[in-house]
Amino acid sequence: MAYIWQFVKGELPATEDGCHSLHIGTHSNHEADGLEVASYYYYIVAAITANGITEFCDPVVKLVV
Repeated sequence: MAYIWQFVKGELPATEDGCHSLHIGTHSNHEADGLEVASYYYYIVAAITANGITEFCDPVVKLVV
């Protein structure tokens, strides 16, 4: 299984089309670097399985301090 990681800085868009690709890989976690302090980042993840790509998870928001 592999995972598709996407993110957006600032406000959450209405669909994943407004997100940016961050990483595609087999790890179920990902460490982002170069983030701007005092900014909100939203992350969504979908799994790639033998049956296709799952729906993206509910967004996770992180504030960089």
